[in-house]
Amino acid sequence: MGSRLGLDEGFGQAQWSSDGRRLAYAAYENELAYLEILTVESGESSRVVLPGEKQARLSLSWSPDERFLAYADAANESSQATQIRILRLDDGVSFTATNGLSEAWSVGWGNEGRSLYFLSNHEGSKDLWSQPVSREGKPEGNPKRLTTGLGIRKAAFSADRTKLVYSRGQRVANVFRVPLLPERSATWEDAEQLTFDAAHVEFIDISPDGTKLLLQSDRRGNPDIWLLPIGGVMQQITTDPSPDWAPRWSPDGRNIAFYAYRSGNREIWVRPLGKGAARQLTRSEKESVFPAWSPDGHEIVFSTNEIPYSIWAVSVDGGELRQVTTNGFDIVPVYSPDGKWIVFSSLRATMSSQSVIGETRGAQPQDLWRVPVDGGEPEQITRAGAWKPEFSPDGKHLFYRRGSDFWSFDLATGVERTVTKLVGRRGNRAGNCIATDGQYLYFAWGESTGDLWIMDVVKE
Repeated sequence: MGSRLGLDEGFGQAQWSSDGRRLAYAAYENELAYLEILTVESGESSRVVLPGEKQARLSLSWSPDERFLAYADAANESSQATQIRILRLDDGVSFTATNGLSEAWSVGWGNEGRSLYFLSNHEGSKDLWSQPVSREGKPEGNPKRLTTGLGIRKAAFSADRTKLVYSRGQRVANVFRVPLLPERSATWEDAEQLTFDAAHVEFIDISPDGTKLLLQSDRRGNPDIWLLPIGGVMQQITTDPSPDWAPRWSPDGRNIAFYAYRSGNREIWVRPLGKGAARQLTRSEKESVFPAWSPDGHEIVFSTNEIPYSIWAVSVDGGELRQVTTNGFDIVPVYSPDGKWIVFSSLRATMSSQSVIGETRGAQPQDLWRVPVDGGEPEQITRAGAWKPEFSPDGKHLFYRRGSDFWSFDLATGVERTVTKLVGRRGNRAGNCIATDGQYLYFAWGESTGDLWIMDVVKE
């Protein structure tokens, strides 16, 4: 029979030592990350702080001589910008092996412990890289790309490090739209496919005049921002080596806001749609994500990406940040078209003193709430789960995700209804994609494809 070691949700994936007598895993306590080393036979353990700037420590890998531990410093398990670090166990000194501006993961060591291997999309395609390491654990020189264009998703060495198993494939998500039908929910028979790429679209926004879409797509390897005239040809807007996410049109259609990792932290940026440099708006200790413009174009609202999540606003001209909500696990905000409210998704619990718009059916996580633009007591809108709110252009309806479909909420009557019945097609909703022009609902639908490969490791 096996024995239970008592690892719970506060611990990360465990890694065996070479002799099989110890386990190393990431432990989290009071917002600090530790490396905990457990001697299995005796049950005794020791802790070493795992240095890093983010919340998660992923892909732990012990060197063959057990002197070092390499890992990825990340905001979360799905982070697209991570940094590989090497921890020297005898004195707790750490070294950085990558710049943290791209995605790096699946860390492993060569047999002699002088080479560190990892996957990265630093130059577009997800490939295998190696980094020489000194006897003291410090990276030497620049990392070397070992494969080109393979699109590797995960990789692992055999115990003797003579073979590498890896998975190839990618998440594919294309853009669709369905008409908003007053008498029934739209189905796949009503849907029109707008993109046909072997790429992943994660965010969508529609232009103020309803003729163009802004997309975040990795169609050239890196998550970049693209412009798609409806019925036209895709045009690339951003080309920075680090990822750009969640583009949003300004009300006059001349500028875009997005969040990016260009400064080494997720921050809000603004740039002209045409020629012109991007300008950083936020510089905060917490990561800033999911921007949205005020109707007058003077302010941008956003949410922080670290606990406790909250809603903030900043002038488009820059300056001091203005906090809108506190301690409510609030995220993905959007202004109402009349400029009076900010609506957001939240995990906050329902309070009896708060007013509720519409029918009461028992609160669930990730419902929609609204707060006056200048701050105040939030009010709960939905009661059965909702994510990623978007207003209709006339401000009368909210659209959002619930379960496998999209829903609408009539702000005047409090009536909810499902606007899609997307069944009978392989795949599922992709990313944080939802946009509307009042006539159509735009979204991304995707699926993951892939297979396993084995590679012989040949020492030069």
